[in-house]
Amino acid sequence: MKEKLLALFKENSDNYLSGEQLSQMLGVTRAFVWKLVRALEQDGYSFDAKPRKGYRLSGNPDILTEAELSPLLHTKHLAKRIVYYPEITSTNTAARKLAEQGEPSGTVVTASSQTNGKARKHGKWVSETNSAVMLSLIFRPDFPPEQTGKFAQTISHAVCAALENIVSSPCKIGTDGGILLNGQKICGILVEFSGESDCIDYLIIGIGVNTETQSVPSILQLTNVHYSKLEVAAAVIHAIDEVIASFD
Repeated sequence: MKEKLLALFKENSDNYLSGEQLSQMLGVTRAFVWKLVRALEQDGYSFDAKPRKGYRLSGNPDILTEAELSPLLHTKHLAKRIVYYPEITSTNTAARKLAEQGEPSGTVVTASSQTNGKARKHGKWVSETNSAVMLSLIFRPDFPPEQTGKFAQTISHAVCAALENIVSSPCKIGTDGGILLNGQKICGILVEFSGESDCIDYLIIGIGVNTETQSVPSILQLTNVHYSKLEVAAAVIHAIDEVIASFD
């Protein structure tokens, strides 16, 4: 119901909607509409409220929900479904669980906070709440397992180019496949797969981009410029979508 209310506000972004109008549109009480508006405010949305006019959406949060991210995407393979968690142990772990349950190729798992982010060689990816792009993609490829290394390298090159385009500064690929800006790692990439010796059931492509972290290097620290997490996520997803198209 909250998603339906948000959709109504977005469809009528230039107009005020009264509690009575919204209750009729949603088929709920005005008191319940008020509770939904409060819930959206807790999610980071802001509203202008005027007596006898109602509410109008005035601000959107920079979070990787389907409602905010989908309008920025024009992809062929990815993000037909986006699953968002305010907090989770790891987007890779969640994506793997979904894949094991039969989730189709292309689904994207995002989060605002990870309590146990994964990195290469069983390492941990440090991610502060609301300070990084945290996402994992499910991909069910047709190529054999021996091409996974080449695929991962191609992903690194594509993400590197996407971040370089955003910050307008040279980026490099580190020895672990992550992305460096001014010699500092700002992005980690982890590709995991499940399958047999001759076929892949699914790949999980985990991406972490430190946009504004303080405890570890971030784009904000190194450029002194704030970039929207939505903008960065959309650029990364588009870049990976093009890689998948080339392997299709």
